[in-house]
Amino acid sequence: MEVPGAGRNRRIGPYALLGSGRTVGGGELFAARTDEGLLVTVTVAGPETAANPEFRDRLRAAVEAARRLSGTFLVPVVDADADAPVPWVATRFTAGLPLRHAVDRHGALGEPALRVLADGLARALAVLHGAGTVHGEVDPDSVLLTMDGPRIGTLGLLGATASPPPSPTDDMFGLGATVLYAASGGEQDTDALPASLREVIGGCLYPEPSDRPRPSSSSTTWSIRGCPHRKADGCHRR
Repeated sequence: MEVPGAGRNRRIGPYALLGSGRTVGGGELFAARTDEGLLVTVTVAGPETAANPEFRDRLRAAVEAARRLSGTFLVPVVDADADAPVPWVATRFTAGLPLRHAVDRHGALGEPALRVLADGLARALAVLHGAGTVHGEVDPDSVLLTMDGPRIGTLGLLGATASPPPSPTDDMFGLGATVLYAASGGEQDTDALPASLREVIGGCLYPEPSDRPRPSSSSTTWSIRGCPHRKADGCHRR
């Protein structure tokens, strides 16, 4: 496929793009490598996103914040260029299968895997929200399933630069919708949620944002411990 800004040699900045990409949020995501052979993942902004006059300023701020973050379940930003003809962000290459692909190919996840997924995403969001940042694109396309648990990037290219910006409660809704997608095989059927997750994931999906839980910095196991509105369970109402 033709990649805007990549030229005939299929390069973005110092990175050679490998294979075809996939659409994630407001851009296209590619595996890539440096001339020295270092593997990364490059997300290239889509034409509509890049044409937004405020996008580049917001992207610079989002990348600066993301560079300061690290966590077991987060994929760190390693490079970016908000001033390129087509802006891009590079993250550390992480071997894994996008959650949507995993569910499409193999069906719904079982309860143990769902608990790992929910807890990993909660831990990742606790780091992001604790630092005052928001992902903005928590969905089955942005979550990778790896041998060591789920992974998600430190920023969503479109979500982190949207106007108006997303809020932590939007991330929590995304967490709930993502876990529900994995539990129901893509059918979004809340009856598919195991009893151990039904209350807290249901809380993430409340229509009123202020009623949704948020992960607490004092406990990152809220997603497998129960009620989203009890502070003792590591989560409380905003």
